Amino acid sequence: MEFPTGAMAAVIPKLSKLLMEEYGLQNSVKEGITFLNSELESMQAEVDKISKVPLDQLDSQIKIWARDVRELSYDIEDNVDTFMLCVDDLEARKKHDFTWLIDKYCKSLSELKIHHKIANDIKHDIIPVKEVVERHDRYNADDVDSKLPTIIDPRILKLYDNVTKPVGVDKASGDLIKKLSMETDQSSQKLKMISVVGFGGLGKTTLAKEVFGMLRVQFSYACFVSVGRKPDIKKVLKSILIEVNKQKHMSDLAKLSERHLIDEIREYLENRRMHEEHNTSLVSRNVRRLALHISWNQDIDNNLPVDMARLRSFNAFECPTSMMPPLLDFHALRVLALEDCDITGGYFLKHLGNLRQLRYLGMRNTGKVELPQEIGNLRHLQTLDVRDSFLDALPVTVYELSKLLCLCMDSFTEVPAGLGNLKSLQELRVYVSDDSCPNFAAELLKLTDLKILHINWYWEVDEVSLKDLVESLRSLRGIEDLDFFSCSDAEMSGWEGWEPPRQLRRFSIDSVRVTLPRLPSWVNSTCVPHLSHLDLRVKAMEMQDLEALARISELRFLSVNVEAGFSWTVPGGGLFPNLRRCHTDIALTFLHGAMPMLMEIELCVVASGGGATSYDVGLGNLLLLKTVEVWIACEGATASQVEEAEAVLRHAVDVHPNRPTFDLHQFNRYWLIKEDKEDGDDEDISATDQEHDSCVMKEAKRTRLSD
Repeated sequence: MEFPTGAMAAVIPKLSKLLMEEYGLQNSVKEGITFLNSELESMQAEVDKISKVPLDQLDSQIKIWARDVRELSYDIEDNVDTFMLCVDDLEARKKHDFTWLIDKYCKSLSELKIHHKIANDIKHDIIPVKEVVERHDRYNADDVDSKLPTIIDPRILKLYDNVTKPVGVDKASGDLIKKLSMETDQSSQKLKMISVVGFGGLGKTTLAKEVFGMLRVQFSYACFVSVGRKPDIKKVLKSILIEVNKQKHMSDLAKLSERHLIDEIREYLENRRMHEEHNTSLVSRNVRRLALHISWNQDIDNNLPVDMARLRSFNAFECPTSMMPPLLDFHALRVLALEDCDITGGYFLKHLGNLRQLRYLGMRNTGKVELPQEIGNLRHLQTLDVRDSFLDALPVTVYELSKLLCLCMDSFTEVPAGLGNLKSLQELRVYVSDDSCPNFAAELLKLTDLKILHINWYWEVDEVSLKDLVESLRSLRGIEDLDFFSCSDAEMSGWEGWEPPRQLRRFSIDSVRVTLPRLPSWVNSTCVPHLSHLDLRVKAMEMQDLEALARISELRFLSVNVEAGFSWTVPGGGLFPNLRRCHTDIALTFLHGAMPMLMEIELCVVASGGGATSYDVGLGNLLLLKTVEVWIACEGATASQVEEAEAVLRHAVDVHPNRPTFDLHQFNRYWLIKEDKEDGDDEDISATDQEHDSCVMKEAKRTRLSD
């Protein structure tokens, strides 16, 4: 069992950082920090040890102790982060030539106030830490060593599999469980009773105990009590009460009558039921993470027993602003994620700048909003995701977020000049237009830490723009994922001169119209050995290009479309050893052993190729196949040839042992060759057919790009 350690791993180095001279803390405060640091390190080691013990073998007191340690680490981290934020604010204040003396005096007063607060916080944190240490000693938490599981060779357990469980009860217990569950929904709420009858020694109690153990996990409260022929009712009631309420002891029950025992049992179970029905068991004033959905009872939500000031993560899905607490209530929030929530107008975000410790801000499909200029105050923000939020433009203060690692925008959001100031960016997903960011390539040149770059280029890409972009990419030697999409008609020959970093994992240059003259020469196992995703369109391709692709051992996804007609027979022998998905308009035929890991194939079959043998592409040789999508090229073929090709392909899928899903499409039907009338196969090809084929192909392409 992995025991959650809270902020333990993060707060220990932060405490160590406070001991540095730059913070100028008094010696008494440093002594307190040193004490906290050493105690937290010991607690972390103990919690790591506890996490290795199976949950059912841990004493409840130990679980409570570990939970208290986790909550304590959160509180200490909140205090430390607040102090560091205040110190950073002092350093960030601008100096004025004429008021430097006043500024210096105000800064000194602020420093005294901040240092006094952290001293009090450390003093207050020491008290619960000492209490947790004392409880650790009282509970003998070190005894968990004796409960660590012994690792046994599973093959030995298999040899003695029947020794540890009753013999011959599997079928009988299964029948009993089936009888208990074979009821209507209404009767399932009523008392159920089944009698197990037989002579002594037959195993009735063993069978009942086995069924109880199998069903026990489905209920919060259960008890197994032996009754006998002449039961002592008072003793039975005591046993039931102790089973369901472990905190009750025999000494507490000795003086209770049968009626009082029944009242105790009923009251205890009714309290549990009411507790669950009102959802109060789901929330706590020490909650650190909260998620709300529109299905949540809004009457309950208005009185949530949650201390919002201590909340670290808030997620809302499809919620109106009336369901969500105001941002002013959050003091320690690290994550704010809103999805499908209508916050049109942006009033809900008015106090966004007060969330000084925020690390993640996500607003997906939230209606037309406007980010406040105060977003620049979120100096610790690492992720900003505003896709599908209809945001007109980013505030210029966004470029003050020096720790921002991830920025995701959509087509509605303009990118003002200054993008290059976000030098810490590692992931950028952006829509670029000539109006919003005319010097995009120059700004991109400064983002040398980028690892993931997705560009949707909205204007026509000429040779100069492409050359500037590729030149900027030469400086981004950390790129692992590059996706470029454009609506341009241009032939993008500039990519041939790009030398990608060896760690490139994903490369996509795609659009309905954008093409490369040929496969870039650097697409091979030597230059990009870790390439796992490749998606592009080329004018022409040669045999050696496909062979180079086939030798990239890490390739998992391949989408290649060739304007010039091309066919290839894929041999076995280790080519494409790890390819899972292949989408192409190349006419492929698979031999035995080809693409041994392939699970999804989308390919093109030329109906005019000839008889049934030419339509058999060897799908049966793809042993792991689960999904098949085929496009039948109808140009130059007769209607009967198209029908024959479809029949052969359907048969190949039907007889495949995996029974993969199958989608079949026809395109270019308006180029079908009409057969002689005497054959009775005349087919009138209308303009409607042509329009339908074009729409189907475009929609399929759009769907694949979105995937």
